[in-house]
Amino acid sequence: MAKKSALITARDPRGRQATAMFKAAYNEVALDSARAQGLNGSREFHKELVELIRRRAVPVFEPGRWYQRAIRLAGKANILFAEEVSMRRKGVVYGKENLELLADTLPDAGDLRDLRAGTHLLLPMPPEPITLLGLRTLQAELFLARSGGWYAAEWEAKKWADTETTGLCRWVAFRKTEVLGSLSKTPTEQDMLIPAGERCPYAAEQSWLTTTAEVVRGMRLFTEAWVRTSTLDAGGWRVGVGRRPDGLGVGSWGDVPGPCIGVASAREFQKK
Repeated sequence: MAKKSALITARDPRGRQATAMFKAAYNEVALDSARAQGLNGSREFHKELVELIRRRAVPVFEPGRWYQRAIRLAGKANILFAEEVSMRRKGVVYGKENLELLADTLPDAGDLRDLRAGTHLLLPMPPEPITLLGLRTLQAELFLARSGGWYAAEWEAKKWADTETTGLCRWVAFRKTEVLGSLSKTPTEQDMLIPAGERCPYAAEQSWLTTTAEVVRGMRLFTEAWVRTSTLDAGGWRVGVGRRPDGLGVGSWGDVPGPCIGVASAREFQKK
């Protein structure tokens, strides 16, 4: 038996209902025919509509048996899955190959149990490498500087903001706060505190963590203290990342100690 098409046409009841909804919405805001036609022909409006439908129509993520085991071991507050990210983050979709890769490289039971300490959040990096400016383009509303900003200046963008990326799709466990004891220390002193097996992430990687945790789970990380990353600005200073009330901040603190600037740390899980 032929598979029934899921496409909606103007003739079927769903199509007629959708048309009626648009008509009512246009009338509610008193659009005249010219402005309505302008919206109908707008690519940007089409993209926003598709995104809205995608986000509203996708069901709540309900982990299967395989995921449930990982959640039992790690604790739900300490792990995010690619499917959740695809549902919540604009313009981020993990394909079949990405999902298979992540399934094959999920940390083993011992590493997942270690996450129960609550110090780290394990999540997948984007399906394709993306720069800090690329992340901001996807969801500018998550950033303190929604456009422009010092790191978008030509010399900074060429140095790192539009060249340094989040890297390949993989699992990374990021610390949810600064490394213990790293406040009020120089970058050199801070780097010496990073535990064995971990490294200081790039600004793009740290920004992916902070914005994704907020969008997917409502977690606001690094609100009390910012963290230095391994990224260097055009002047050679370490770039810091932190959450302010109006969005994610990306700043260059200079390489001097400060009571509100620690250091970021993360552990990668590569192909087994």
